[in-house]
Amino acid sequence: MRSSAIDVVLPKLGMNMQEGTLSRWLVPDGAEVHRGQPIYELVTEKIECEVEAEADGVLTQVAAPESTLPPGAVVGRLDPVEGAPPRTPQSPSLMERAAMKWSKPDEVVIDAVPVDDRWVSASWAARRAAERTGLQLSSIRGTGPGGRILESDVSIALVLRPGLSSESRTVIENASAEPAPAGVAWREPTVPATGDVEEDIPEESAVRASPLARRLAERAGLALAGIEGTGPMGRIQVGDVEGEVAKADGESRRAVREEERGAADARVERPAPGRPLTLWGGPDQEASGIRPESDDLWRTPREVPVAEPPADGARAQPAGAGDTATEAAESIPYSGMRRVIGERLTESLQRMAQLTISTEVDVTEADRLRSQLAGEWSAQGIKPTYTDIVLKAVARGLVGHPLLNSSLGDDAITLHPHVHLGVAVAMDRGLIVPIVRNADIKSLKAISREASDLARRARAGELTVDDVTGGTFTVTSLGASGVDVFTPIVNPPQCAILGVGRARDLPRFDGDSVVKRTVMTLSLSFDHRIVDGVPAAALLARVREIIERPYLLLADD
Repeated sequence: MRSSAIDVVLPKLGMNMQEGTLSRWLVPDGAEVHRGQPIYELVTEKIECEVEAEADGVLTQVAAPESTLPPGAVVGRLDPVEGAPPRTPQSPSLMERAAMKWSKPDEVVIDAVPVDDRWVSASWAARRAAERTGLQLSSIRGTGPGGRILESDVSIALVLRPGLSSESRTVIENASAEPAPAGVAWREPTVPATGDVEEDIPEESAVRASPLARRLAERAGLALAGIEGTGPMGRIQVGDVEGEVAKADGESRRAVREEERGAADARVERPAPGRPLTLWGGPDQEASGIRPESDDLWRTPREVPVAEPPADGARAQPAGAGDTATEAAESIPYSGMRRVIGERLTESLQRMAQLTISTEVDVTEADRLRSQLAGEWSAQGIKPTYTDIVLKAVARGLVGHPLLNSSLGDDAITLHPHVHLGVAVAMDRGLIVPIVRNADIKSLKAISREASDLARRARAGELTVDDVTGGTFTVTSLGASGVDVFTPIVNPPQCAILGVGRARDLPRFDGDSVVKRTVMTLSLSFDHRIVDGVPAAALLARVREIIERPYLLLADD
């Protein structure tokens, strides 16, 4: 019945979300989908995620791919499956819960969710994992859009559960390998009478994979069902697809090399037309310093065939020119997060008077402190990084240099009362900058824990718009990529951004002695419209001082 249809809407993923783009549908129009199955990709200015079906039904697509719509807009409809029993009351939809949570920013809204787990917003995979391990969904904190409980939330809750048995751990670890309920696209392997095991291949839309991993697999012509996922609960990530592509590419290159080697050998062995050239290592050649790549050429004469001149005066082409002339260039859509990042960075460079200054920092003592704290905090699962130390130093330094923690409006500079640090996280589909809020009043331990959690959630696609909105200063690092110095681009409307290079051992003078020290380079880009070079240099010097005197990282004032 039409009255039983459920609208598929564009969710409001955070208080600051104004619009979103339906990047593409993951299932075809008219297909039967199941509750918790990803049905389309949503791209906003800050994040990219998959939106799941809120109920079982037959999908009718209303919005076309690449449609940009406001939150709450209807993009599709779920009609009941023919012959299916009437729908039972289900949990409030993602849009309803998001609307309750973000309706009024200045008003505390009580989330009226009954204790009954049927009314808790959770993905199908999370419900299955919770049922098998005896966890109450109502006791688990959801990190998905609108507070939705994800499979990873159940895993975390299970790990933190006191007195957890090894059997329960095994259950949750193997949960993703369990068969799905009736009607879901993947099934148990079947055993034919011959005794050979023949596994049914799951439909591509039912395989757990990140949006970019799906697109990369499509371009490479790979089936997701044949790729082993290394992400949370077996989710296929871009690295998994790239590994399969590299493996296939390596096999292809080896085959091509063997074919070329065989063809080359055949050409040498076959008598060539024209007069052969003889390569010989004579005195003149030896005196000139010219040495062939192979020592064999110095000892053994070798004939190299010379091709006949082209017939009819045709112009000779370099070897391989005919092979590449007809190759078509690959076209990759410039859309989604890649387009948003490009437009924002271009706007930043066009509208700001950006300048970058750099300084070298001795991190020897800070590295020693980091190693000691890693041992102290290991039981709590906290492992501080160089970036965490820089974050804490920046947060402390900005307190005394408020102009660098500001933003420029039409006719005024806004000095922010607290430091909300953006931490750039590189992902397969682009760069995203989640926010460590109130970093100026948080300890190094708290910053390290929060930054690690934000990075994990970013790579799992679990961030909301509010997780990446409202930063006042950004820290970005290319140290893990082996980069020493670079020029970071300011993230508007912020005033500055700090780039962190790799930590490396170099010789340095200690009096008259040469000693080994661990150093890194910090590069500060800032908006010269807001602040001049001297105040910016003062902040950079203060950050260097805090890092080189690491006890200041643990001080209370």
